[in-house]
Amino acid sequence: MTSSVARPGVDPCVTQRDRAGRPVPLRWRRMDRPTRFEDHRWVGDKRTQVAHDVDACTDDERIGELMAARTYLCFAPDTLEEARNRGYRRCGLCAGARAAAATEDGGDA
Repeated sequence: MTSSVARPGVDPCVTQRDRAGRPVPLRWRRMDRPTRFEDHRWVGDKRTQVAHDVDACTDDERIGELMAARTYLCFAPDTLEEARNRGYRRCGLCAGARAAAATEDGGDA
């Protein structure tokens, strides 16, 4: 049995779409991108060599802490492949990131 709990700011009637136009389930709801990274999907943490998928991240606090610590960087081109070329690995800590990795080809969460 599943329970439906209303969350503030989440409209259950609205389905969001990712960059490719695919519907995104509300449980993967995209967080607002940090101000300096509005045009970037992948943000790296220099301390841990982990690349965070901001579109799939469900842990706003993790990205907020990264921005507060000022130990971040973006990748150009903005792809996981470029992050891997620089020695970063995909973050798999939050449920949204694990689910996104599972649905993408070559996911390594």
